[in-house]
Amino acid sequence: PDQFDQRRIRLADTDGSGTTDILYLSRDGVRVYFNHAARLGGRAADRAGSKKVLVTVSAGITAALLFLLLTPAAFVFLGVAAFVILYGLSFYGHQPALNALTGIMTPPERRGAVYGIFFFTSFGLGSLSQIITGYLMDSYPSNPEYSFYFLTLVAAVALILSTLIPDKRQNQTK
Repeated sequence: PDQFDQRRIRLADTDGSGTTDILYLSRDGVRVYFNHAARLGGRAADRAGSKKVLVTVSAGITAALLFLLLTPAAFVFLGVAAFVILYGLSFYGHQPALNALTGIMTPPERRGAVYGIFFFTSFGLGSLSQIITGYLMDSYPSNPEYSFYFLTLVAAVALILSTLIPDKRQNQTK
């Protein structure tokens, strides 16, 4: 049988859409796993505008966390299912809209620096929320929901901030 081997994984933009897909080189052939949420976010940003997509996905992340926190115990399966679907689509759908908006709003000579700052804030400062969440989980092991309330607060702040972004599109003039 073909067992999983991480050395057989490749990442590639298989169709030129700008999103990274996962390719698994099995003995039977290549299996392609498409990044549908990012494609959806990119297409939505092209049609509706990046700001609308960012507001929508920020609302989706906030709603997903609220579903997880506020679903009664008898319906926990539905709350977890709603969380996984909303959070998954929202989390991966934001990046194409954010990249497009950055490209539109940043002068060409500064785009590299701005994308570098985004990388730092996503993987550097962005780790701060995970550190705080871990601290809350360690400090209050009998109340893990504190961590999720904190993450919901961060998501709500992101939602509020996303409403302040100017609505610009590629074909608009400055």
